[in-house]
Order: sequence, then structure tokens, then C-alpha cells
Amino acid sequence: MIGVAVIGYFAFQDWQQLQQDYDYFTALIEQSSTLEALFVADAQQNIHRINLMADGMWALLSTILAAIGIHGVCQ
Repeated sequence: MIGVAVIGYFAFQDWQQLQQDYDYFTALIEQSSTLEALFVADAQQNIHRINLMADGMWALLSTILAAIGIHGVCQ
């Protein structure tokens, strides 16, 4: 359960950073920025998307392990 809490904490941090990077990316689109700036902003948001997906998977795996442990204790 500690793993779920710790990983969930970092997942929420990545979620907030993803929202900031996405807002920055959409602001660049509205400003008609250069293609290079758009590529950099897109790469930044994709990094956080991948991190958030990985954090979600680790949280899910930690939850499954916790459920297996609780089930074993109950039996």
C-alpha cells in the first residue's frame, strides 16, 4: 500500500506538469510560433505523457500486489 501512495504522489506531480506543458503547447499554436518551438514543446509534453503512463502502470501493479497480499492474509 505504501507503493501505491508513493507512486500515486509522483503520478499526480506528472499530471500537473503535463497540464502545464500542454497549456504551453496550445499557447504556442495560438501564437503561430516556429516549427522548432512546436517540436520542442510537443516533445516536452510527450515526455510527461510517457512518465504518467509508467506511473499509472506501477500504481496498478502495486495495487494488484497489495490485493494479493491482503487475500493471502485473509486466507
